Amino acid sequence: MGNYATDADLVAKRPNVLQLDPDHSTWDFKHTEATEEINHDIELEWYRDNAYARGVDPSTNPFDADLLQNVTRLKNLAVYKTLELIYEYVAKDISDCPYDKERDYFAKKYSVEFKRVMAMGLDYDWNEDSTLDDGEKLNKASPRTLERV
Repeated sequence: MGNYATDADLVAKRPNVLQLDPDHSTWDFKHTEATEEINHDIELEWYRDNAYARGVDPSTNPFDADLLQNVTRLKNLAVYKTLELIYEYVAKDISDCPYDKERDYFAKKYSVEFKRVMAMGLDYDWNEDSTLDDGEKLNKASPRTLERV
């Protein structure tokens, strides 16, 4: 599984992003970290409930990002998460850094976009047959309800 976004996608949102750290000509390592965090969030917020609804035990059949289909809809999500991580990275040793505001801004954008993606749903090849059957398209996150005791 590759990353969900590229440096070119970042530059489209923040043209100077490749100049933020002279030690790095690319942000591949942050793309990888962002992809891992997105996959973790998807597993927690989407996969487990959908797996149980299909009679699949997520403890014995863990989330496999390679089974996600139509991942281009995760590009904005990945851009926001990667930019959040980049601004956190460049601000790490500077107190009262202006990049903190950028980090917070992209963290909020990520949160909003994640909710939108979850509401829209994800395509997942549950039966691993390399085709997307009707029942595998746009599975939405299950709404969680709280009960007062």
